[in-house]
Amino acid sequence: IPIDLQYYKEISNKIMNIICSFSPFIEIRGVDECYLDVTFLLGHNSEYSINLAKTIKKTIKDQTGISSSIGISFNKILAKIASDYKKPDGLFLIDINNYKEIVYPFAIDKVPGIGPKTRKKLNDIKITTIEELVNAKIDNLIKICGRKLGYKLASICHPDFSRWQTNNLKQ
Repeated sequence: IPIDLQYYKEISNKIMNIICSFSPFIEIRGVDECYLDVTFLLGHNSEYSINLAKTIKKTIKDQTGISSSIGISFNKILAKIASDYKKPDGLFLIDINNYKEIVYPFAIDKVPGIGPKTRKKLNDIKITTIEELVNAKIDNLIKICGRKLGYKLASICHPDFSRWQTNNLKQ
């Protein structure tokens, strides 16, 4: 089926405008993906976050006819994993109380930024699950994946990466 790129962009703009009405803190990652920070409104209250996500999903559906998937978490990587986990038209929360139980068993290719080449490099050093990735030494991740991706991968399940990074660089 031919893609109507103009229509797709129009719908994307409508949806992004709807999302922006809930928080000025938005990071748009493409025509169909963004991150919205609402901690200034809700703190880390899971119940309020879920209710807000339901409101956002309903508003998008009512105003555009388009369904959406929303992942909620304490960092962007886990929010993306949560969003992907319940597609299509899903809503999923990975919070500080359940993230290890939910995410640790996943294969590492569930992590945004880990493609086939990085997966192979990590598999070669016996890292196949997110739990193994989280427990890997940051120096090894940097050596294998480079500084930027190494830090990103080290931060996956850490609610306060800046504190975690400082405390664990010497491992």
